[in-house]
Amino acid sequence: SSSSPSSSSSSSSISLSSRREVLGLGFAGALMGSPLVANAGYLNADKLPEVLAPDPSAVDRDTLKSGKVQDAIKTTKYYLAVVQEMEKQLTANPQLDLGPAIRKYFAFNEIRTALNTVNEALDEETQRGTDRLIRNTIQDITELESANKLKAGVVRSERKIAIMTGKLEKLDRAFTEFLAFFK
Repeated sequence: SSSSPSSSSSSSSISLSSRREVLGLGFAGALMGSPLVANAGYLNADKLPEVLAPDPSAVDRDTLKSGKVQDAIKTTKYYLAVVQEMEKQLTANPQLDLGPAIRKYFAFNEIRTALNTVNEALDEETQRGTDRLIRNTIQDITELESANKLKAGVVRSERKIAIMTGKLEKLDRAFTEFLAFFK
């Protein structure tokens, strides 16, 4: 009799689980019939948005002129200048700890806000590609900070220097490519 309650509770959880699976399949089936699925890049690997080449016709000139977007462009150019300065300093001193500067100058929420604000001046199709560029930029900063970490008293290896140099070059390109849309 003690097995009855557990079997009824497991039977009840199986039926709840089965209902969820059925509901989930029903929802997925409804999506499959939806015309939106073909356009949803995250669901259709063949249609993933790529970063497009800068095109002046993709820029909404009125939005671009707004003070909010102009300030965000200046902020983005500042981030690019910081990356370029880091590149110079790392070249001059490959053992330099960039961690404090990365944390000071690259607050993710501020970078994301600036880049997304600038991105508002682009048409929707172009934004899908530049959104990806923005996400990759944030990821590159995370990877740079991770590559920068050293154990106390340990000298940075040539391999680690090359990784950091590569991350900084990649960030430089990302900011430069993003800003190229607004020249």
